[in-house]
Amino acid sequence: MSSKTNSRYNLIKIVFIVFFTLYSIKTGIISLSITDVEIIFLKNLLNIILTIISFLSIFYIKEKKYIILYILFIFLCFYAIFFLDNNAYSSYILTISLLILSSRINWNDLIKYLFFSSYLSFIFIFLMLIFSNHYSTLDDRFGMRFTAGFNNPNSFAQYLLTLLSISILYFENQIHNKIRLFILSSTLFFIIITIISFTLSRTALILSIFYYILFIISLFSSFKQIYRKKLVICIIIVAISIMIFQIYSTILFNSNDILIFLNLSLSGRVWLANLMYVAEGLPHLLLGINITDYLPMDFYFIANIYSLGIFPFFIFCFITIKKLFKTRLSLLMGYTLLIMVLETISETYLSVPFYSVALFIIFHADAHQNIIENLNSK
Repeated sequence: MSSKTNSRYNLIKIVFIVFFTLYSIKTGIISLSITDVEIIFLKNLLNIILTIISFLSIFYIKEKKYIILYILFIFLCFYAIFFLDNNAYSSYILTISLLILSSRINWNDLIKYLFFSSYLSFIFIFLMLIFSNHYSTLDDRFGMRFTAGFNNPNSFAQYLLTLLSISILYFENQIHNKIRLFILSSTLFFIIITIISFTLSRTALILSIFYYILFIISLFSSFKQIYRKKLVICIIIVAISIMIFQIYSTILFNSNDILIFLNLSLSGRVWLANLMYVAEGLPHLLLGINITDYLPMDFYFIANIYSLGIFPFFIFCFITIKKLFKTRLSLLMGYTLLIMVLETISETYLSVPFYSVALFIIFHADAHQNIIENLNSK
């Protein structure tokens, strides 16, 4: 790699680290039950900084179709904020900007920066917990649930699951001794699963256990760091199946006794989705709506289709799926992606990088040679 190319690559890495760290701190602050004026000022300041960095990221787009997508979301963002009271697009602009940068960084480097930034922001968020208004919440169904200062226990549990997945992916990349990898990952798993158990978050608890089982399978598998087409197809089929189920249950909720029973198991998520469908009708083709009144509905596909509009959401999905087919995955990376997709059954965190590593697994530079070619094309 020439010195000029190396300098470009190092600049991208620095911008990404700063961007993701600040983004994680800002998202963490929003997730905490804090009302102090000083903290709100800090959040607004971080929003301004992140917006500036986000606009700068457009210079790292190497394909014109991504520029068009980025400009489309910026236009929709301004229109939605001023005329529709809808902030969904602004969150996606930050996500897209992060993916633009991560797609220029090889996985070995990217997982290091994700690990570093995640724990750096974790320390900051931990210090901010003293300003939280509550550390537990009373649930009518389950009793007292631990929140650790977050707005709700499910968000905190999902955050822990993301820390677990990033950490184990980092350990896989750095530790080549299987025994050491197993001991370190298992220790972290039992610490995090114990904390998650106090949140009483069923989704995070089940997926964490399932993820640990898949980690053990991948640990003793002889096939790693290869392109796994069958696993990719499986992940896409699971995602499509979940989307179809959510659309079906949203529209036909009142006419199906099974769905009414299932609604109780999903804590009213089906009812809230149906309530939005009855009140708002079918989702709009281009412009989304403010779905705040129907939260916590927590059906990922329904929430995003309604808040973004059909066309913008499926364009984003199409680009993501197309990139997924070209991405090289280790078995554990594929399993991690599967876990994050399964989470969309009852949560809406898949496309929020603070709560999910899924999109970074898809949007990274595949190989050293690809990085050189991408940088030299500028």
